Amino acid sequence: MAKLLGAVSLALLGLAMLLGFLRAEPDAGPLAIALAFAIVVVLPLGAGSWLAYAWLAERRGRRARRQRLRRQTLESELVRLARLHHGKLTVVEAVAATGLDAATVEGALQSLHNQGLVEIELGDSGTLVYAFPDVQHLEEKATARRVLDA
Repeated sequence: MAKLLGAVSLALLGLAMLLGFLRAEPDAGPLAIALAFAIVVVLPLGAGSWLAYAWLAERRGRRARRQRLRRQTLESELVRLARLHHGKLTVVEAVAATGLDAATVEGALQSLHNQGLVEIELGDSGTLVYAFPDVQHLEEKATARRVLDA
């Protein structure tokens, strides 16, 4: 918020100085006029523009982080839900459990598939079933052996 306030303040200062500069009748040489214009008008407007750009970039970054966290939370919830359903899940089950719309759930399941965590199977009636192989084999965890002993 401070960046935005600074950007607005500098922009207003630069515009006020521009108005004053346009109304003035300087009696200095062209080089002095150009230097004064750069210092009192261009510098504040440039700094204000840079601050506004930095504020927007920061805001976009926060929004992207929030969306990524939301997606990761949904994916985690789907894995937990798959564990309750013996490693297999349909979109309808996920929608019912999460309260989200089908498109959002399908997108998260597809993301898990793209990551290699989910295999897509086809039920007898044509329903897509999302199988979580690692979740299906969690029972093997208790009897697992060291890699060198296998």
